[in-house]
Amino acid sequence: MQKSSSDKDFSRIYLTSAGSPKSGIVGLVKCLRQEAGGQKVRCVFSATPIDLTKQADPVVKNILSKDLVMNVVNKSGVLSSYRHFSLKPEILSVHQTPYAYINVENRGDLSSLKFIEAPSPLLHQGEKTEQDLCQVYYAPLNFRDVMLATGKLPPDALPGKLATQECILGLEFVGKNNKGKRVMGMVEAKGLATHVLADPLFMWDVPAQWSMEEAATVPVAYSTVSGKIFF
Repeated sequence: MQKSSSDKDFSRIYLTSAGSPKSGIVGLVKCLRQEAGGQKVRCVFSATPIDLTKQADPVVKNILSKDLVMNVVNKSGVLSSYRHFSLKPEILSVHQTPYAYINVENRGDLSSLKFIEAPSPLLHQGEKTEQDLCQVYYAPLNFRDVMLATGKLPPDALPGKLATQECILGLEFVGKNNKGKRVMGMVEAKGLATHVLADPLFMWDVPAQWSMEEAATVPVAYSTVSGKIFF
């Protein structure tokens, strides 16, 4: 972090990062800009290190004179910035699919979290003929999902063969089973989806006085507490 002055009236605090596109400096600056005095914070994201104390340097002089919040400098020393603009309608597209699930394409990178089109879960049912195909109305985000998605919990810490699966997010759900009955339940993984195959032994009827949203807070939390009491 380097302090500089672009004019006589306003001081500036420059946060600089060079090389790695995963430094997190853009997110950091966005957060600091929301704090008291945040209007002084500036960001310099460059391909090579830049010393802002060398104000005679043409690149540094250009940065200080333009006083941009977000400064992006390429290997040739050309200064640019970030710009947000609306996408043209023809660029936007909607693809409808009956089955999809949420997963991270790159574990540890939350920006890669997305819906992924999937075939019918029934195609992978195999010998598990007693499982019910349920339509998901609510898919709670469990603490394990957050730790897995952010990379704080390694997949090999999961039991059984879960670590070898493509998607390991999603522990619980609330929705309707193949008979149209309101149910809440637990699955090994892939619960953040439009549909899940669930074992009736790990499903429970949603009480009439509960909304599905309320029921979504119960399966894992209640099972965890019950398991601790039992054991």
